Amino acid sequence: MRTQTQILVQCCRILALASLSTVSLLAIAPAGQAAFWSDFFDNDPPDEPTPHGSRGGYFCAIAPNSSGIVQSDRPQLLWQGAADQVEIYAVGVVEPVWTGELSEDDILQRSQFVFEAPLLNEPIYAISPDIQLEPDQEYLFYANANSSSFGPTKFRAASVTVPSSSEGSTPEAESLAQADAFAQAELWPEFWREVLSIQQPSTELVTVLEAQLLRICPQAQ
Repeated sequence: MRTQTQILVQCCRILALASLSTVSLLAIAPAGQAAFWSDFFDNDPPDEPTPHGSRGGYFCAIAPNSSGIVQSDRPQLLWQGAADQVEIYAVGVVEPVWTGELSEDDILQRSQFVFEAPLLNEPIYAISPDIQLEPDQEYLFYANANSSSFGPTKFRAASVTVPSSSEGSTPEAESLAQADAFAQAELWPEFWREVLSIQQPSTELVTVLEAQLLRICPQAQ
């Protein structure tokens, strides 16, 4: 059980977090950002992003990115930036293992999240290719928009079982507990889909998530 001092420290963190702008959050030391993150999650935040090439326009692979893990039997990809086609290649193979055309149905509905950085309010695309990937195989993900091409983003397929979690006294707390389980397994696509589905996010949570999204997508600043 937390002591009164620990509760007071956490309250002070949350109050300080609510008063910080996104810019000041990014300016503090990484250890400080991790401390704010830990007010909501038991696991560490995503690793520093891996740079990927692009030609034209704004594009950011939200997940997979650094950890690069997706579930082999139901892969998910999340990114921000206009695209009309997605291709997945097995590393070392010339032909794509999957090609998909995109529509507005692939846009993640998360209008309840409004960020200070304007580009972070652009549509986030979330797709689940209807294919079975080979566990432990590495793949490359490309997004194409007219004459622009974005990628590659490398990721690895894995066979992972994540138990469902119903912990928490509120819908937000339950979603955070489930997201934490995904984070423990380094399944960041599932993590982001879970947290961005929260219908009434607290101001503090929005600020924390924006800081992490700007670490992953620094070009959105």
